[in-house]
Amino acid sequence: MNKRLSSKATQYLLDASNFARRFPGGHGFSADLAEAEFLGWIEDLTGLPAFASSGFRVYFDGPFRELRLRGHHAAWCPRNRDQVSVTFNEGRTADEALLETGEFLLSCGVRALLVTSDRGLQSAAGVRGIGWLSCEDFYKLCRAELRRESR
Repeated sequence: MNKRLSSKATQYLLDASNFARRFPGGHGFSADLAEAEFLGWIEDLTGLPAFASSGFRVYFDGPFRELRLRGHHAAWCPRNRDQVSVTFNEGRTADEALLETGEFLLSCGVRALLVTSDRGLQSAAGVRGIGWLSCEDFYKLCRAELRRESR
């Protein structure tokens, strides 16, 4: 694992259903709350210099559902819509959408990195030439960036 994230423009393709289940604080919450807290964390990342020219494409399994932050009545909506997009995948898996997007971005010469801890998805990404990072490693690297910025 690298010690720091690259500051090169990157499209981070996040296997959000996989990541939200592992996200710190996700234990003891409803699935929607863990997902919304995960998305709030992603929004925090958009303010970091390391991600200034990057974007986050967040893919959830299943149909559209409103995500609410703890204690808020309104549905979650990204503050920085230029950097964060959320896709719900009804009728196909998020894995299929992630791989398709990764292949498309590669064909366009866009730097993309798939973030998942699903070993099958990691393997499929590698076969297609799509770089990947585990959710745990991505979280550790991002947590280090957040700490650096808070000093």
